This record gives sequence, C-alpha cells and structure tokens, in this order.
Amino acid sequence: MKNILVITPIYPGPGIPETDTQVVHYFAKEWAKEGYRVKTIFIPSIFPSLYYCAARIFKDSISTMAGFKVRTNRPSDMKYTLDSVEVTRIGIKKFIPHTMPSSAALRKIVEKIIADCNESKFVPDYITGHFANPSLKIIAMLKSHFKSTCCYVAHSVNELEVLGNEAERLLNKMDIIGFRSKHTGYLIQKRYSVAVPSFICYSGIPESLLGERKEKQFTHFRNKIVFVGNLIANKNPTALIPAAATAFNGTPFEITFVGDGKESEKIRSIAAKYNCSSSISLTGRLPREKVLDIMDESDIFIMISNHEAFGLVYLEAMSRGLITIASKRNGFDGIIRDGYNGFLCESGDQMELSLILKHIRSLPLEELQRISANAYESASELTDHKAAMMYINAISHIDYILV
Repeated sequence: MKNILVITPIYPGPGIPETDTQVVHYFAKEWAKEGYRVKTIFIPSIFPSLYYCAARIFKDSISTMAGFKVRTNRPSDMKYTLDSVEVTRIGIKKFIPHTMPSSAALRKIVEKIIADCNESKFVPDYITGHFANPSLKIIAMLKSHFKSTCCYVAHSVNELEVLGNEAERLLNKMDIIGFRSKHTGYLIQKRYSVAVPSFICYSGIPESLLGERKEKQFTHFRNKIVFVGNLIANKNPTALIPAAATAFNGTPFEITFVGDGKESEKIRSIAAKYNCSSSISLTGRLPREKVLDIMDESDIFIMISNHEAFGLVYLEAMSRGLITIASKRNGFDGIIRDGYNGFLCESGDQMELSLILKHIRSLPLEELQRISANAYESASELTDHKAAMMYINAISHIDYILV
C-alpha cells in the first residue's frame, strides 16, 4: 500500500481547541483504515506571547470578527499518533495573523519535513494539503524533492489572496486540485488560469449516524427549527428570528440555537423585540449525542452562513431527515438541490428565509416526507469512508479526471 503525506495548518491533537475543524483528519484516518501509511505534518502558526495574552482576554470579540475560534495557547512541537495516523506538529513563526510566513521560515519547515520523513523512512507517493497558507507553497517546495503526485485542496477562493501574484503559478505546479465545493471551484477557475485536473473534495459523516437513523415521520409539522454552530455574525443566526416570526405569523414555533458565541446576546435582544423570547432556546455547546437528540425532535435545520466552505453539520441534519436550509453559492450549493432534498437561501437574507419557511409550511406532509427521504439518501452517499475514497481515487487516477 502507498504512502500519503498530508500538509495542513489545522488538525486535532493535544492542546488544540475542540472547536478547530477536524475535517482533514477525517480523510486521513479513513485512508489509514484502508491500509495506507499516512503521515500528517501539522503546521500551526506560532505568534509572540503577547498575542496569546490578548487572545485570552478578547477571545469572544476576536472570534466574532474572525469568524472562527482563536487559539489562546501556543501549541508546542511534538509527535503523536491519532487513529493510526502519524502526526508531526511543527509550528511556524509569524508576527501578524493571516499573513504568509517568511521565505526563510518556509525553507526551515520544508527542511524539517524532509528530515522527519527520512528519519521515519517515509517516502510519500502522494502529497496533499489543505488551506493555502502555508500549505500550497510547502507542497510546491516538497514536490521538487520527493517527485510525488501533489494535490492542493482549496477551501475558498479568498484563502489564495495572501499569495498575491504567486497564486496562479503555485496552482499550476500541482498535479491535481481539489475544491471543497462546486462554487469554490467556479470562483477559482474564473479568477485564475488553472491548467491542471480538478475534482470536488466533499467531506462525509460517520456511517454510524446513518445506522442509527429512524425515519422521520411528518404526521404533523411541529414548527421546530434548530441551528447548530458557532454563534458568530458570519453564520447569521439572528436572521432566523425575524424570518420565523414573520413566516409563522402568530402560530407557535420554537428555535433552538446549539452553540456559543458573542451573537447570543443579540439573539436574546431580537427575540425580545419580536415578543418571542419564550420560543427561543440557547443551549450552549453540547456533546454530539445531545445535538442529534435535538435534531431528531426538530423539523427544520437552518444555517445561512456567509462564505461557508463546507459544513458537516448540514450532512448530519440531512442524515436525520431534517428539512435543511443552506446558503446559495456556498459549500452546500451542489449537494442540496432546491426543493428536492432541501432548500437554498441567500446568505443572511431574512426576507427570503421567511418566504422559504412559508413555502415549507404550505407543503403537504407527503411532500415533506419525500424531501426528508431525499435528504437522507444524499447524506448516505457522503460518509467519511466514501468521501475519503473519492478523494484518494481522484489523486491516484489523475489521467481519468476531467479538468
């Protein structure tokens, strides 16, 4: 079986916040289960100590502005094994967040990666990486040393902006490019002249979620809505309240917000404004099992985020048969087909969301049952295992991939 080297600045491990996405590890651990030898080089950014002091004090404000949870402690270099994946964590120094590391810092990281691979007698057949900063440059530098098949997976077009004029050259140094959504692929290919094969790199959900499924029965509609995610402005949680209040127009409804963040106070304020505070629940962060229980007691899942590359929570909702509403021209536009297995709404548009909710309420129960069943079937095609196999098959069979 062949060797896969993974380059990423975001990965789970000791001292890493649980809120950091584990998406890259979901692929890596499935490859390891299939018998591949997988080594992940986890390259977190390392900042001066003052940064972490400020992050601890202002973490909620920074998270709201940045759109994700910030790290409040400096991750140390280490080696560990996670689900049979060999992980080497090597921090890279920066002084300003979201900027590229210096050329000297990148060369030093590449030297350490080569030394680590030599020490563990690991010669990669495939090198793949996520998030352009700093993975794309590092993959390009490693390519000339290992002569491996190289892949970069783009999570958004915006992540390439930090590379400036180098972005197009680096993209064309790859053997193949993965796009986390069809819309991301469209935007990147529109902006850059890319002459290499590409594929859509979707994520998956655990097969256990499908095995646990009890078919949702729409014998009556309970007007129960759930939102699951960080309560930050980027995810537009506050749009749900005026949209639902208008759509239900005096009919009782419930919205459960699962997650935490600075928008929680704004949610309470808007609920009071619309005289529906008793209809709103904020649970804070919950274990996955509790989240699934809430989903099973709900009818509709809504998250109409801005710039959502790919949200696994949508798949989880679809796997429970919820009527799922996601954003147009974002990560799930392409998986959700409007009116077939869910609905699509402009990001943050509470007026359009209200119209969609009114439309859902008007549908016969048989139609809701059909959409629910279609959602489940769509989710069943994107398990962790199936998604990981589609990914590695694209890299290993480039000649059969259309640009």
